[in-house]
Amino acid sequence: MLTLDWNTGEIQNSASDADGAPWSVVVAGDWAPRGGHVQALTESPTAFYGDLLPLLRDADLSLVNLECVLGDGGTPIVKDGPHMRAPAAAVAGLAAVPFTLACLANNHSMDYGSEGLAQTLRLLREHDIAAVGAGLSEADRQPFCVIIKDVRVAVVNVAEGEEGRARGEGPGVVELAAGCTAQHIAGLRQQVDVVIVVAHAGREFVPVPPPYIQRAYRALIDAGADLVVGHHPHVPQGVEIYHDRPIVYSLGNFAFWIPDGSPYLRLGYLFAAMFRGPRLQSVRLVPYKIEPGRLSGLAQSEQRAFLDALERVSGVLATPAQVEEMWDAYADHWYRTACADEVSTVAALLADGQALGRALLSRLATTSGPGLRGQVLRCLLRLLINRLPPEPGDGSDSLAAEQSRRGAAILHNRFDTPAHRALYLRALGRVMRRESGSAPAWARALLHEWEVA
Repeated sequence: MLTLDWNTGEIQNSASDADGAPWSVVVAGDWAPRGGHVQALTESPTAFYGDLLPLLRDADLSLVNLECVLGDGGTPIVKDGPHMRAPAAAVAGLAAVPFTLACLANNHSMDYGSEGLAQTLRLLREHDIAAVGAGLSEADRQPFCVIIKDVRVAVVNVAEGEEGRARGEGPGVVELAAGCTAQHIAGLRQQVDVVIVVAHAGREFVPVPPPYIQRAYRALIDAGADLVVGHHPHVPQGVEIYHDRPIVYSLGNFAFWIPDGSPYLRLGYLFAAMFRGPRLQSVRLVPYKIEPGRLSGLAQSEQRAFLDALERVSGVLATPAQVEEMWDAYADHWYRTACADEVSTVAALLADGQALGRALLSRLATTSGPGLRGQVLRCLLRLLINRLPPEPGDGSDSLAAEQSRRGAAILHNRFDTPAHRALYLRALGRVMRRESGSAPAWARALLHEWEVA
């Protein structure tokens, strides 16, 4: 039976009858060097990892989420969100550990198309780092399988890959599709001794996962996964023991520098598990802080505060009804602070300028209240900026087409990606039912504590 001690951040298995040799696995979160991280990982990569390096090096299997394209190949695809890449030389920061396996199932591995993915895979191969979760063909996207001390281990890497998801036989990342993924794991379970699932999904910057993510990750355990480790939210999320197997909902950032905003954007933790034969014996949650040019473990007082915070958000996971309440609070907050801004951005990119301008001006003339007036004015300002008369010969038709493609990509992503679609439906439904603002005070306080923007 697994028990989690929040004083130490350790999970222990009380059963002591396991046979076989001990072996270990360490999973790290989002690796996409930016700013000073690029120089540090290129020039002094071992120093970058600080006191985390021995733990990473001692593991029999070390995994990291490579959340960017390596090298300068490829052309940016049309998508929502930023395009992430690091110079080819930054691969030294992966090879210096060295990581056994780069997980590529995420929403950035295809940012520069198949050419960018191909160059990334080539650079990893040249540095003896295996890859999983993305490939140029279906045959390239199989689970990573390895034998460690006579134990057959499989790593399944999946994602809500947004525009990077594989379509049929073509290039792309492996999609998290709850039913299909669970079925795949059930089949794999018959062929190996240990199944590790690494998933990149959910909503960014929030302390508790969406209800559908909890249901999906639990279903992967039900299908036969021995553990599920998640990332993508860019902040740490909690841990639960479900059917005596651990689920980590988000490790947070790793080599991913975000200088502003919530302090949790600059905190994360490693998942370090020890097995004996095919049985999980223990887990250590190893927190660290992300600094402009390096990573470092937390001082004792910092670690205590971090584990206390992680325990609070983990406590919510034990009761699915509280996860629902947390998402009611977040949906209300998002609708109040971001919904109109997001919709107006898309409208300004997509709509016919003159028709939308007349509609906005009419709305502004007949509506009172500073809040809505401010939203309309922001929308009108975006429209005017995006539709200013072009200078002769500046390629205005091409510019308008690119703006429309960008707007279409954003809107497509909102319909097509579960993390966005679920939030829209929840927030709008609560407004329609006059429930907005009724979420429990504890849930609103947790959002405030984590400085959710």
